[in-house]
Amino acid sequence: GNLAYDWEIGGKEAADAAFAAAAHITKLNMKNQRIIVNAMEPRAINALWDTEAEQWDIHTVSQGVTAMRRQLARQLGVDQEKLRVRTPDVGGGFGMKLMNHPEYPVAALAAQRLGKPVKWTADRTESFLSDVQARELVTEAELALDADAKIIGIRVQSMSNLGAHYSQVGAAIHAMFSAGLYGTIY
Repeated sequence: GNLAYDWEIGGKEAADAAFAAAAHITKLNMKNQRIIVNAMEPRAINALWDTEAEQWDIHTVSQGVTAMRRQLARQLGVDQEKLRVRTPDVGGGFGMKLMNHPEYPVAALAAQRLGKPVKWTADRTESFLSDVQARELVTEAELALDADAKIIGIRVQSMSNLGAHYSQVGAAIHAMFSAGLYGTIY
């Protein structure tokens, strides 16, 4: 099959009891279509290999240099101390720039082998085809309310379409990252 994950959180028995005792139950079915992240600037990297120091100096648009450095070090098979990662102001990332895409270690290796700086920038078509994108989500959400319209239970079931290429955080977004948001205004 194509089931990538099956995840649950909360107390099923407590939720079932709340719904059994509810004065009113309201249900909502929603579909969030698959969307394309469209940040102001596309993904890009400038990689420079310093032969004397035997380390890389990386400039990239990222939502976190520490995670980017850790991921690059793992992909390159080197200690993190071999990488200096810098990120300027980022014109939007929407989660997509949290992860390391395959072009980054390739640019770093090319800079090392060529002994010259290597710059790579995605164009819009490349971004639409290869950036980690938002996943399609079909959700059925239910609220159990008491006679005073106070929420006494929440039940949510979702089906995520993660696409053909499973991202580093695809499942986490619709599982553990979303679970804490169901009872909020977010």
